[in-house]
Amino acid sequence: MRLPRIISSLPAAPTAAATIAGPSSAPLVAPASPDRPHLVLHFDINETILVGDEAGGDTREDCLNKMICKSAFVLMEDGQEVEGDEEQPNMRRRALAHTKELTPSRWWDGSPIQSEESDSSEKTLPPLYTGWNWPPNSCPYYRTSFKKRAKNFTLNDGSTYRPLYHELEKRIAFLPEDAKAPDGHVYP
Repeated sequence: MRLPRIISSLPAAPTAAATIAGPSSAPLVAPASPDRPHLVLHFDINETILVGDEAGGDTREDCLNKMICKSAFVLMEDGQEVEGDEEQPNMRRRALAHTKELTPSRWWDGSPIQSEESDSSEKTLPPLYTGWNWPPNSCPYYRTSFKKRAKNFTLNDGSTYRPLYHELEKRIAFLPEDAKAPDGHVYP
């Protein structure tokens, strides 16, 4: 089974050195006090710690497809490129808010999304990208006009990633598919 490469960083461009502050000696949790303001943080753990979102209507299968879809970058072709300064990733990220109007036809490595090849073993697997700064002239498939296809990504345009989907599904399975809890609950 061939799995795609996963790339988490691009070659570094020469930039000024960043200063990173060391750990603070302050306690992580301050004692509660009625005269101090309180900060309450809510974390969305779906597609990070939990794979599935029953409240949001996403099954484990939907979430696996969406996770792969968010790392599958597509090329913004001539006429589709949005404005933004290459040297300023934050400007590009704001400019890329308009990617929902894009209709991609190529993966970020230049290979076509809809391949004419019938034998999937012959296909070149476009690498998935998980880095913080997006590759130049590209955006996640999930951010394009095809976002509505995300829950079935590996059954459609992302079929080349279906072996990865099966591998991820196998690795997160903690119980056999027909397993039930003592109370009869079937786990997703």
